[in-house]
Amino acid sequence: MGKTVLVPKVDKERHRLRLYEIKDLKELSPGYMGIPEPSLSDRRLREINNVDLIIIPGAGFDHSGNRLGYGAGYYDILLSDIKKKVPFVALAYKEQLIDSIPSEMHDIKVDIIVTDEQVIIVT
Repeated sequence: MGKTVLVPKVDKERHRLRLYEIKDLKELSPGYMGIPEPSLSDRRLREINNVDLIIIPGAGFDHSGNRLGYGAGYYDILLSDIKKKVPFVALAYKEQLIDSIPSEMHDIKVDIIVTDEQVIIVT
């Protein structure tokens, strides 16, 4: 489809996510917490400000766009570096939606939540 796909890899030393361009899912292998990550050279390293859409994982979401992750803050740190407005989209099952998730000032919210039953545009 001519799209560029970037996948994060945890850099535990710097407590950051680094983004790598992948061409095939076979370029992924189990990484941090068993989550598939790219196992590529730094020549495929890319910058967050060159993306047009970000899909953000989470264990739970509320209708205000708050997200429950693993608690390490990797995505909040990565997304705080964005200089332009791009949509933050969460993919979830309806069971992952809850009434309220506590949030702090530094927590980055999602703009859209897509579940198996609905699309929620956060206002």
